[in-house]
Amino acid sequence: MIKHSIKWILLMILCYFLVFGVLIFDFSKEVSEEYKNTYNVERFYSNNVGPDRALVVDSPKDAALTRINVIANTNETLDIAYYAIENDGSTEAFIGLILDAADRGVHIRILLDGMTTTIKYKNDASIYALCNHPNIEVKKYEPLKIFMPWRINNRLHEKYIISDNEIVILGGRNIGDRFWGPENYDGEITYDRDVLVYNSDKTSKDSVLPQVSQYFNDNFNGNYSKPYVKWLSKKQVNDGQHRNIELKENIAFIKRKYGKYFESNINWKEITCETNKITLIHNPVNRFKKEPWILYEVKELIKNAKNKVFIQSPYIVLGDKSMQDIFNNKNNVRIDVLTNSEASTPNLPAYGGYLNYRDKIVKSGANIYEYHGEYSIHAKTYMIDDDISLIGSFNLDPRSAYLSTETMLVINSKELNNELRKVVNKYMDKSLIVGKKGKYEVSQKSIDKREIGKLKKVALEFTSLYAKFFEFLL
Repeated sequence: MIKHSIKWILLMILCYFLVFGVLIFDFSKEVSEEYKNTYNVERFYSNNVGPDRALVVDSPKDAALTRINVIANTNETLDIAYYAIENDGSTEAFIGLILDAADRGVHIRILLDGMTTTIKYKNDASIYALCNHPNIEVKKYEPLKIFMPWRINNRLHEKYIISDNEIVILGGRNIGDRFWGPENYDGEITYDRDVLVYNSDKTSKDSVLPQVSQYFNDNFNGNYSKPYVKWLSKKQVNDGQHRNIELKENIAFIKRKYGKYFESNINWKEITCETNKITLIHNPVNRFKKEPWILYEVKELIKNAKNKVFIQSPYIVLGDKSMQDIFNNKNNVRIDVLTNSEASTPNLPAYGGYLNYRDKIVKSGANIYEYHGEYSIHAKTYMIDDDISLIGSFNLDPRSAYLSTETMLVINSKELNNELRKVVNKYMDKSLIVGKKGKYEVSQKSIDKREIGKLKKVALEFTSLYAKFFEFLL
């Protein structure tokens, strides 16, 4: 009798988690008419030069050194939001830089995802060092609770740093060795992309910096953000203090080695591109399924393209409606898509979902370039004609569209668009064009196909089958 009761209780718990952790997200959600009537694509354009200047930050080394310089030269405020920070040497340097800035009197607020970072940093003294500093506030977004399974899919997926409300670094790159590529690192590199925006005129009201700052404030002070720890035990305080000393010693070593990057002699105005206008777009901040604001904006921009469209996402998973909206090419514009290949992708479930759409995209007339160079690409970039560029954290998949918080910067600038195309072409040159039935087209410029192991091939075939049933979570 007792065993029978236990089985029923376990079955009920399983059903509860299945319904409220999975099935509750399996329904369609559309953008409201209010949003559509309030926002239009015209707001992304301007005929005048604006106060914001922009720089594409692509290579892992540039990503690391840019962050070092910006944080090291912050004077007043530093706001940081990240989906994931790894537990490795690059993160030690990152946290050491933050502590060093806090010692200088900089007021720092950090918002981390409540699942990915918590798992990696459970009982880690580095977090205690941050939480114990009087000039640092640390919060986690939507921390997990065992009997609230819907929280699992309500994730903070964005990655950005705001320095003195003057500079923002925003993109798809997390913090860790595989994203920064430090010296003597022999692991897999993940190629990604950020954009640095410099407000050259703080008196102007047209900068995107206030938009990003307001968005951060809303999230940091919102109902879903909680203190990383409510209180620190005596042992945790001591562990944090010892860790603080170790991290500062590490930063002292980095300063000796890369001293010039700590100096405030970078002329951002000189090395950045002129822009007419930069606009922040983001998803709504709420639990459960969200209105797909960013997806809507991307589709509207593509619909209004006159000559060409470029789409880059690590994987592309589209429902039939989005497939129709994006690739129903009524204007006969050229659409180029850059994504990973079966060999380069590290994300089997999401890529399995993409395989279900690959032939449909090819049949639409779009050109798919699959990357066959070394490592993998995690960048999210969109270009419309020669004057609009989008860079941020938004993947072209249901999770980014409906479940996660996401941010993208829409940049109206021919100069930036041109620089971005030069960067993108380096990856295109290491890619093969997908033809009919998934076969690659051969040309004189074709590179060698990167081979895929049998086990990974079988795994992708399996995930492409089950992806049809759980596509709304990919």
